[in-house]
Amino acid sequence: MLIDQTPIVAVIMSVYKNDKPDLFKKALDSVVRQTYPSEKIRIYFGIDGEISKELEDIIANCNIIYKIQRNEKNIGLGPTLNKLVNILENEKFIFRMDADDVSLPNRFEAQIKYMLQNPKIDILGTAIIEVNEKGEELQIRTYPHKNIEKYVVKGTPLAHPTVCFRRNVFEKTNYSLTSRLNEDIVLWFQALENGFCIDNLPDVLYQFLVNDSFLKRRNYKKSFDEFNVYMKGVWSLHKITWLYVFPIARLISRLLPEKLIELAYRSDLRKRLLNR
Repeated sequence: MLIDQTPIVAVIMSVYKNDKPDLFKKALDSVVRQTYPSEKIRIYFGIDGEISKELEDIIANCNIIYKIQRNEKNIGLGPTLNKLVNILENEKFIFRMDADDVSLPNRFEAQIKYMLQNPKIDILGTAIIEVNEKGEELQIRTYPHKNIEKYVVKGTPLAHPTVCFRRNVFEKTNYSLTSRLNEDIVLWFQALENGFCIDNLPDVLYQFLVNDSFLKRRNYKKSFDEFNVYMKGVWSLHKITWLYVFPIARLISRLLPEKLIELAYRSDLRKRLLNR
């Protein structure tokens, strides 16, 4: 990809007090080390409430952070990302990334190349490799390439931090202010309802951290919030349909004991059901 044909892209990221400095440093370094030209990358950064001096020092020493949005108190990921979208400039493509994950070196180049070649695609994700805090590889997860409206009622069609958006997606959608725990799912339903096209690359371009708290975050509050999001989403896309069975089954599975939830999450049966 020639530099003069390469669009300037935005990256929207957020950090809060519980993010670990060493993982955060790796995340930022992975953006710096992209094969995509660094002069074409602008990080729009949200600081969600008070953070540690270690995190502040890392931010101060990162020379590709373009703008910083500070929240006096923690307001959550979705509202912070909305604020970052509102201060974007002329970038036509927006990348998401989390503060404890790693973008593999060719991620930005691969996604932009695909979106330039496929102008009808508005939101593009990638496959991920899950790792633990020791960097040990756990499993590869892929996401659907077609039949997104059918898939979304069963499970998330995208790994949120892998996504590249066209800027115009946010003219008709935004991150939910009422569902702080499932703001990405709300966004996918909004996007599909508004006619935006979603796709995924089969390539593993993102390293996703799965730590001890990952499954614990799937608590009762998140589970019932997720259930409401899916029920409203299915109605918005399909109205009266038998497909409501999937949100109900999903809620039941979320209420299982933690060990069973972990077994279900990693099971081949789960993968087969999602891909039917």
